[in-house]
Amino acid sequence: MAISRWDGTDRQEHLQVTGGSTPGASNPLQASLILMAPHGDKALVQIVNELYVVTVPPVPGRAATISVSNPDEAAFPSTKLTDIGAQFPTWHADGRTVHWSIGASHFAYDLDAADSLDTQPPEEAE
Repeated sequence: MAISRWDGTDRQEHLQVTGGSTPGASNPLQASLILMAPHGDKALVQIVNELYVVTVPPVPGRAATISVSNPDEAAFPSTKLTDIGAQFPTWHADGRTVHWSIGASHFAYDLDAADSLDTQPPEEAE
């Protein structure tokens, strides 16, 4: 993935992301889009039509490679955001919300709200 100015003077590779492979293929699918979050700590990744958020590891000197073929077992924290695909993904300026659409529908995924739901203790049965 490269981030660049309009004139290409600051092009750098920070991250490579792969997904699962299609039946009969030996190579994993490559990300078609990687968008760094405004704060640079996470990246929004699109592989085919599915969206993922991955933590960008601080790997000096070279681009890290992350496989999201199984997000629960990825080398760095990764979350699959979609079940039925996505179009036009983007980050909100706060770097904590992801937006995308499917047809005429708009979706917003709040990473902080999702994290708080994942870390809440289960309710005790009475």
